[in-house]
Amino acid sequence: MLPAPVPQKLKLIAAAAFAIAGFSAAPAGAVICPGGVPAPYCITPAGTHYRDDTRGYSPTLYFRLGDASGSSVMAGDNGLPSGEYKNWQDSNPIGIADDHDAARDFFGDGGYGYVNGIDAPNWNGFSPYGNYTMEAWIKPYTGVTDGGILEFGRGGSVYMQANQLYFRNGDDLAGPAPLAIGSSQWYFVTATKCGQTMTLSVQASDGVTPTAYLPSTASGTSIYRPEGRPTFYVGLDNQQSTGKLWFDGAMDEVAYFTSCLTSNQMAVQYYDDPAPSPQTMVRTPAALSQKTPAKTVAKTPATHARPLSRAQKIKQAKRTVSSLAFALKRAKIQYSTLQISGAPKKQLARARAGIKDISKRLAAAKKALHKLQHHAAKRH
Repeated sequence: MLPAPVPQKLKLIAAAAFAIAGFSAAPAGAVICPGGVPAPYCITPAGTHYRDDTRGYSPTLYFRLGDASGSSVMAGDNGLPSGEYKNWQDSNPIGIADDHDAARDFFGDGGYGYVNGIDAPNWNGFSPYGNYTMEAWIKPYTGVTDGGILEFGRGGSVYMQANQLYFRNGDDLAGPAPLAIGSSQWYFVTATKCGQTMTLSVQASDGVTPTAYLPSTASGTSIYRPEGRPTFYVGLDNQQSTGKLWFDGAMDEVAYFTSCLTSNQMAVQYYDDPAPSPQTMVRTPAALSQKTPAKTVAKTPATHARPLSRAQKIKQAKRTVSSLAFALKRAKIQYSTLQISGAPKKQLARARAGIKDISKRLAAAKKALHKLQHHAAKRH
């Protein structure tokens, strides 16, 4: 159920409703921006609509990522838990919200944010819950095809491989989302687990004139419930044993909810604040100069510093093989669906490239597992 809208948001709520119905809705800028504000970025200093609506959905974690350059604190919004930044990352002055809030720039080489002490989505935990939603706005940089986006142990992660997004809960996958991720614009990414249903949604931003919220989606099924209080990572998927662990690009407005957000609620967020024009979102020379010397970069988070036993390595390798095998099966099904629907040649080519990439990763993962099992057998 949607929270009661405040009066100044009635037009935005109506726009979101039109979007869900499949109609072209008025852009957020046409509703909340004063007349005469020029492109490419609509700025209303008092326009805290995105923040206010996100708060209204009762997040457990909400990182606006507007922290100052050089800050080591990943500030939680409105009294929510704060985290810490590590290694190569810095502030990027242009965020997606229209209230001058900045984004965070992750440089793809050991930089990430994290927070500890959050209960995993398990009915048997200290604060029992089973449903959850993860979301973020992302903009990968040119040439970036892989990287972790959000990860909460085995309780949920969103990552990019071969320009496509995946959502994992335990060993279960939803993805890839049909929409391939490029480097020219922002994307609104949400992942929900409602009961046993996993849903991954991604909507490309149209700059300052968003129209219908009709996201590209992928679904899956999972009954897995994690234990304990795993670390919540931003810009890192430490569970991945293949592909790139760290995100390389800009990220903004990260939130985690212990509930399933509805499509209507996501649409309201999407319309609240048009993303800036791609031309305004560039990596600055000043930010690049902040790279931490390689000898001080701790690429393994402290919570994972203890080396794995051989049995643990084998178990992890088996999970990797299982996940990739499932991903390959889904990718082939998706390709068949595209063929039947008469998809364009370029889209089919991207799908074939994705199948080829996953196949290579699966072969490498099987080889690594076989090697581990062979060494284990020799020791006995």
